[in-house]
Amino acid sequence: MDFLGWVLFNDHRVLRTKTKKRMFARIGMHPTEGTLRSYLGLVKHGNCFALKQDILVYT
Repeated sequence: MDFLGWVLFNDHRVLRTKTKKRMFARIGMHPTEGTLRSYLGLVKHGNCFALKQDILVYT
């Protein structure tokens, strides 16, 4: 089920693909510490360990 940028499953949730693309585009436009912390806070609510590593490497 798709809800507020997340795809929800019975036992976990992952970030929607469109949301991930938008996130990396905005990080590319405004790579400030506040932007990075905001998105890192977002991904900690789901099963996004690999995505978190990608955000940290991207910068």
